[in-house]
Order: sequence, then structure tokens, then C-alpha cells
Amino acid sequence: MEGEQTWRVCRLCLYQQRVKRKIPMEIPMYTKEKIYGFLQETLVSLFEIDASAITPEANLYEDLDIDSIDAVDLTVKLKEFTGRRIQPSDFKQVRTVQDVVDAVYDLLNRPEEIDGLASAGQD
Repeated sequence: MEGEQTWRVCRLCLYQQRVKRKIPMEIPMYTKEKIYGFLQETLVSLFEIDASAITPEANLYEDLDIDSIDAVDLTVKLKEFTGRRIQPSDFKQVRTVQDVVDAVYDLLNRPEEIDGLASAGQD
């Protein structure tokens, strides 16, 4: 356990040093267009949805027949795509394809805490 805690502290120190020196965090930049493209490909391959039915205005539940289990599968794919932990609150208001794109874009452009320790290191 002690080794794991030391590793987390070291990661936090590295993160803080990068921020202080304004070193880029090497997070790939995704445009909303790229996110939309990934989402469209994923919906087609994962749920066999006709690509022409996937529009920014399409409602996930009513137009694309995405159910709650499908939403979990989609969330797993989005986590793989973003490399970020996805909290249920991030997608609470998502209804349309564009809502998903906007939520993923916001997630990628929000600073990420390292295992929740970024604020703990500032005590």
C-alpha cells in the first residue's frame, strides 16, 4: 500500500511541475468534428445504426433506439476514446448526438485531476 501511495504522490508532483512550468500535458486535441466522426462510426459499428440516421439533432433514445444498456456500452467506448474517467454527471443531460459531442469536448478540455489528488497536494 505504501508503494502505491508513493507512486500517486510522485505522479502528483510531476503534474504540478508540468503545470508550474507550463509544459503541455500532451493531451491529444480533438475537434468537435473528430468527436462526431468517432461517435458516428461507433454508433454504426456497435449498434448497427444506419449512418444516415445519425445527425447532430438525432435523439439517442427516441430516434436511434439507444437503451440504458447501450448507453453503458457507448460510455465504455467513449472512455477508451478519451482516456478519461467518465462520471455519470458528465452525461446526465445528454439527449442528442450533439449533446454527446459537446459533453465529450467539454470533458477533454477540462483539467484532469490525477486520482483526485491535485487538490489534496495544495494543503
